[in-house]
Amino acid sequence: MRFNMTIETKKKIIYISAYIFCLIFTPVILAGCIRHRISLWQDWWFYLPLCIAGVIGCFYNTKIRNLIFLFQIPTALHGLFTMSAFRFLSEHDHYVIITTILWCILFALWHSHSTVSAWRMLGVTYLGFLYFFAYPSIWFGETWKDFISNTSGSISTSIAYMTSLLPTAWLCQTKNGYLKGTLTIIIIYVFACGFYISPGVYHHLQYGTYSGCIQKKATLMVRSRKGNQNTFKTFSGYHAHLITNNVNIWTVKKFEGLALQFRNQPVQFSILGVVNTPDKAEVLSRKHKTMHVTVPLYFISREKLKKSPLKANAYGDYICILKNDTLIYKGEADPTTRAIRFLSNELQP
Repeated sequence: MRFNMTIETKKKIIYISAYIFCLIFTPVILAGCIRHRISLWQDWWFYLPLCIAGVIGCFYNTKIRNLIFLFQIPTALHGLFTMSAFRFLSEHDHYVIITTILWCILFALWHSHSTVSAWRMLGVTYLGFLYFFAYPSIWFGETWKDFISNTSGSISTSIAYMTSLLPTAWLCQTKNGYLKGTLTIIIIYVFACGFYISPGVYHHLQYGTYSGCIQKKATLMVRSRKGNQNTFKTFSGYHAHLITNNVNIWTVKKFEGLALQFRNQPVQFSILGVVNTPDKAEVLSRKHKTMHVTVPLYFISREKLKKSPLKANAYGDYICILKNDTLIYKGEADPTTRAIRFLSNELQP
């Protein structure tokens, strides 16, 4: 009896040690090494319920402890993927594909060393994703619009994870006769999520369109500064605009490269600085002059942009393309490949 209690105590010690390590790995170890700032103290409200759940697991059997541990894995892997070497992947599609494959492998390995059914594991994993996205929004009292703005990138990637884990769970529960067919489905689905589904969801949440193509009436009148005077300008024909809050040199140079590719085409290119005060316009003008770019800078007020179809849930820079008074494209500014593809197709004779 005493021997059994000793074994059980050792299992609990191993469990709680591994659980705490996974819990603090991102906010303490990764954040300290990469960002030189421990974020655990700032985000204590997020990690405290997970810590309490882990301690409660010590009083239950191995199956319950296994599921409680699994509940925090979506949070742990999100931190690992976004703060480790994966963040250097140049294309979002590559990031989604590689991390989705790793998620499926981890799930299968976890199930092979667990007595819990794959479907129960899948349900707890989904609850872990729900906690990761819903709890911060509830804590800060965010509106639905704020929730979409803050999570559109992460939630689109997590949709790829969750949908790919579904056939993975089926693979774990299926007899050998179905393994080849199921594995084929998983591979096809992983690549479909990486190249189409996840980016499509991401763009829809940020820009209101899956592919970038859009048809909305949008009359655009912008301001330019000449000395201390404001002049107004309207556009006709095809005109493409970089919508920016800070005139970032990286996206501005990329946008100028886009303009140079279509310099012999009937398209006007300009930068639209989003401002709410004259001082902000002056700051953006000075930054624009130091960049020595040929693309002109105009201004649009933040309030006017919010009421316009040109608005987006994106915090970063993005591109809008109009044809006369119709908005026909809205998408990211970095990379510009999607905008290049759209303009090339649109301007074909």
